[in-house]
Amino acid sequence: MRIKTGSQRIAEKLAARLLPGTESSAMWEGFGIGLRCDGCDQPVLPSERQHDLVLPDGRTIRFHASCAAVWRRLKAVLPLLRR
Repeated sequence: MRIKTGSQRIAEKLAARLLPGTESSAMWEGFGIGLRCDGCDQPVLPSERQHDLVLPDGRTIRFHASCAAVWRRLKAVLPLLRR
């Protein structure tokens, strides 16, 4: 069985519209408390940076800092791939 990377999970979630393709209206950064990253599905540990993004509809999504960067890059190119 092949293990998926965080980038692959984020790409699949964006394509399936499980992660939003819109920009957040606010962002907070701090350290994790063990809650699940919405990008890679792994816990964000207290030793890791966490980004909490508030979406225009009021929902909040949580990412590792690296997963947030992948999400931003992929959501920028996804519309180009759907043409």
